[in-house]
Amino acid sequence: MDFNLENYEVVSRDSVGLGPKRPFRFCTMHYGTKRIHLVQPGDDPNPTVNEHTRTRRALEVFAPFSIGVPPHRHDYYELVLIRRGSSDHLCNHGRQQLERGDMIVMTPRTVHAFDKMDNITKTNIYVQPDWLLGDLQLLWGEKGILRYLLADTLFGNAFQADHIHLRLTEEEVLTCEREIHDLHLEARNTEPSMALFNACFLKILWMTNQAFLRMEQENLISTLPLRKELWTAVEIIEYAITHNQNFNAETIAHSLGMSRFRLHRMFKTELGISPMGFYQQRRIQHARRMLEDLGSNVTEVAYHFGFSDAAHFGRVFKKVVGETPAAYRSRITQNAKSNTSSEQ
Repeated sequence: MDFNLENYEVVSRDSVGLGPKRPFRFCTMHYGTKRIHLVQPGDDPNPTVNEHTRTRRALEVFAPFSIGVPPHRHDYYELVLIRRGSSDHLCNHGRQQLERGDMIVMTPRTVHAFDKMDNITKTNIYVQPDWLLGDLQLLWGEKGILRYLLADTLFGNAFQADHIHLRLTEEEVLTCEREIHDLHLEARNTEPSMALFNACFLKILWMTNQAFLRMEQENLISTLPLRKELWTAVEIIEYAITHNQNFNAETIAHSLGMSRFRLHRMFKTELGISPMGFYQQRRIQHARRMLEDLGSNVTEVAYHFGFSDAAHFGRVFKKVVGETPAAYRSRITQNAKSNTSSEQ
C-alpha cells in the first residue's frame, strides 16, 4: 500500500472542532456492536439508538464490526489508545499489531490506516498544534513526549520520527481510562469545565510520557538530535520576538561564536530554513495567537510584532499561513461559533 502524503485527503482540525478555545478533543470508538449510535456533547448518559451517520465530533461512536479504517492523515496531532480487542496499524513503517495498552502518537505527516479490527475499543485524542507554542521556554524544559511534539510543531520537518508506537503498563491504561471517563461525563454538561478538561488531558499526556521515557532509556527511540547552538539561537530569536526587538543575524552569530555564514548553514542543514525565515515563521505563529484572542485589530497586531505596517504584515502572514490576517480571523470566528452551536 502506498502511503504517499499527497495521495490522501487531509482531515482538518476544523472538522473535529479544534480551535483556539478548544485545543484538544477526544472520541471513543467501540466496534462490534449491532447498530450504529452516537453520544454527542450534551447528550444524556444513556442515549437512544439512532441511525445518524458517524461524526468526528461525537464523544462516543458505537458501530458494527468494521473491516478497517482507510488510509488518511490529519493537520493536527493524534493520540490513539487501544483499550480492548486488537487491530493492525498500517503506515510507512509497515504493519503493527495493536492490543490493549498500545498507544500510537501521530504527527500531521503520518498517513495511516487500521485493518483486521477485532471487537476493538479505542480512544482518539486530537491535539491542536498551536497549543504547544504558547510558552516555548516553559515547555522546552519538559522531557519526553512534550518536547517531541513541541519540536515537531516548532520546526515542522521530518528530522525525527513521524509517529511513535508506545506501550503503556496496565496501571497507566487504567489511569487514562479514569480520566477519559471523567471527560465523557463532563462533556455531557451544558457548560463543561475547561479547567477539568485540561487537567484530565494533561494526566493522560503524563501517562503517555512515562511510556515515552521508558523507550528513550531503552534506546528504542531517539528524538531531537538538535545541536545546542541551534537551540540557543532559537532562544535568542524567541526573546527578540517577545520583547519586540529587531532580528539581527550578525548579533546572533556573534553570541554563538560563529560567522553569519555558519549560522545560516546550520539553520538550513538542521531545519531546512534560514534564520530569517525561522524568525518570520515564529513571529507569525505569535501573531496568529494574538489574532485568535479577537481583542486586537490587524493593525495593532502588526505593530505589536514589529511590522512596518499592516500591508507588510499581511504579505508575510499570507506567505506563511496561506491566507490574509483578516480571512484567518474571520474563519476562526466562524469556527468558534460553529463549535459552540454544535455543543449546545
